[in-house]
Amino acid sequence: MGFSIARRIEYACPPGHQLFISPIDFDLAGGQRVEPDIIVVPSASVGEKRLSGPALLVVEIVSPGSVTNDRVTKREVYAAAGVPAYWIIDPRSFHVLALRLVDGAYVPYVDTTGPVTIDWPVAVSFSVADLARPRAP
Repeated sequence: MGFSIARRIEYACPPGHQLFISPIDFDLAGGQRVEPDIIVVPSASVGEKRLSGPALLVVEIVSPGSVTNDRVTKREVYAAAGVPAYWIIDPRSFHVLALRLVDGAYVPYVDTTGPVTIDWPVAVSFSVADLARPRAP
């Protein structure tokens, strides 16, 4: 599923930005390092071996072992780092939560279990149910 949503986001990336999928390290201020599932960064943030600097968008795809990490821990870390958009996608419940950073805290701007159209910071439309559905060989 991660690859399918990454492909849609990549096609919608603004000029001068690049998308990366896990495994990729993203270095934050203070020496903290995270490994987002999907990240969109300005091309200038791309280092030799890992990413650093500002990010435009981080997407985490929730798995049974990452629920608290994605919904609480990483949410706080990304907000503190100033990441303007953080999306949390749960393929088991088909839930999409898109968050926008406002005054240092994330505020939901999309919260749905149905087909979704998100227009910021990239414009994409998708259905988590369709992306999570196994494909025929």
